[in-house]
Amino acid sequence: MEKKLEKNKLLKKAFLLMYPSSLLLAFISQIEEFLDALLAGGRLGDDAIAAVSIGWPGIAVILAVCAIFSLGVSLLLSINIGRGNKEESNRLYSIGMVTITTIVAIIGIIIFFVPGPMVKLFSGGATGDILTLAEIYARSYGFVIPLFFIEVILSQVLAIYGYNKEVAIINVLGIPVNVVFSILGLKWFGAINEMYAIAGLVFGYFVSTLFEDLGLLFIKFRKQIKLKIVTFTVKLKELLEIIKYGFSGGINFAIDAAICAIINLLLVRYIGEEALGFYTIVESIILLARAAAEAGGNAGAPLFGLLFGARDKNGTISAVKKSISVSLICTILWCLLIYAFLPVIIPFFSEEINPYTYNVVSRGVTICLLLIPGYLIIKCLASYYQAIGNFKRTLILTVIPDSIIFPWLMFILLAGFNLGYDAVWISYGGCYLIFLALIYLYYILNKGKLKWPIDKMLLIDNSFKEDVVFDFSTTSETNQKNSIISEKVIEFLKQEKYSDRIANMCGLCLEELNADFMEHIKNSKKDVNIEKEVMDIKLISDKGNLTLIIRNIARPYNPLDFTFNKNDFSKLGIVMIQKFAKKIEYSYVYKMNVITIEI
Repeated sequence: MEKKLEKNKLLKKAFLLMYPSSLLLAFISQIEEFLDALLAGGRLGDDAIAAVSIGWPGIAVILAVCAIFSLGVSLLLSINIGRGNKEESNRLYSIGMVTITTIVAIIGIIIFFVPGPMVKLFSGGATGDILTLAEIYARSYGFVIPLFFIEVILSQVLAIYGYNKEVAIINVLGIPVNVVFSILGLKWFGAINEMYAIAGLVFGYFVSTLFEDLGLLFIKFRKQIKLKIVTFTVKLKELLEIIKYGFSGGINFAIDAAICAIINLLLVRYIGEEALGFYTIVESIILLARAAAEAGGNAGAPLFGLLFGARDKNGTISAVKKSISVSLICTILWCLLIYAFLPVIIPFFSEEINPYTYNVVSRGVTICLLLIPGYLIIKCLASYYQAIGNFKRTLILTVIPDSIIFPWLMFILLAGFNLGYDAVWISYGGCYLIFLALIYLYYILNKGKLKWPIDKMLLIDNSFKEDVVFDFSTTSETNQKNSIISEKVIEFLKQEKYSDRIANMCGLCLEELNADFMEHIKNSKKDVNIEKEVMDIKLISDKGNLTLIIRNIARPYNPLDFTFNKNDFSKLGIVMIQKFAKKIEYSYVYKMNVITIEI
């Protein structure tokens, strides 16, 4: 049975606090993705842009392998942190930072020595200098791969704890570092051999990634995140669990890269080699436009994992809906801004933009911008499925639109309808909306209802096995309010046939912990405005145990971290709770103080 007394306000506020920094982070991430193409076109010419387009997919496949492990570790971390399991969290962090980083480093070494076959696989039939440049470009990334993996792990860890803003700042600082050292690298490597100049692009990325790794480590220690590398033994079962959670996202990355070979082949065959450069420019701008949509999924993913770990059914539904609605508004505004600045953005990709090039690129960007809402919905839903470890649904949403519908639709429109570049743009931008339309059509035919099936799509009944017996969100203002909340909890538990002892213990925990927090507010000048912040309460029955979860948004405050003074009765209630509770844990995640008590 479930009792929901008020609309959950805490999760909405938590998401809105995280979204701006996630938007900035996604924006910076997309800039980093097209920075090589931009610098290659501006400094080395159109052949270099095409070489980046050919060389990158092979590297992306390798990064996809890294993503399997990094996503798996970070998602399992969010679930274990959400449940207050510190020991397992430390083990996962250690496995990721030591064992898997070593594996990734070995992969990087292999790529450095054997880039040729990989590049030819994605060349689309290109030959000559373009192919040579692509091989040099891919080989250079062998040094970056392990640093990239460490950056992803640290970024995810900080995001789980709510420090997206700090991660974004480090990434913002990394952009000028990347640009400066890329330009220097172009000069230094070009002085050795003109063909090697393209390796300078990767040199800039290497230095900026190293800089970001050190910056993220500094933030971790400064914010006193207590995840640490501990002595551990790696079990095959653990590695398989990590792969299971990260496989869907990582394999999609690899499949997308593999599809690039097909796309390059279609472009060269039906339009010509010049299409490689045009497609790379349009894709780079659209990746930038998708930053607002990426932000919704990225901001929501840690929260989805935490709520799933805490078995919060209503909160999860609310968080997914909020991620879609907020992202949609921001994405529309962001796309309008990019469209307005196209005359400024396009010339950055080449020293000479003629009217023909500008018209092809601007038309492609415009068509794809109009179709971007489909990508947004897919991104948010895929982030949710990935966070709860639903491999099948994640793979369906991430693979079918852009890895199956996109190339087939492009082939049909090019070969069957001879639409030229329009075939490329319609396929690239519209594959997500077509997929959503197919899902909706299937639902209408199967259920006979016109309402969009968001709750059914989230598989709520299948994913949340435990019984959330009490779900309450309120505003903490006075001790009198605390008493009223406690009385409601006690009354409800007695109605549900729990013993008076259990009911009174839960009421006492809630009242004492919230009173202690309010006392902290009164004595804190910096937190004076938090006096009216939202508090979220969950009571969960699971296999005979009753778990009380209390959450609030505020600065980190651990009510369990104190020295008891017999002459000071302010902590007496906390001491009593520690005595009779089976287990009590505190964590600070996603800008929320979370206290978990097993009664």
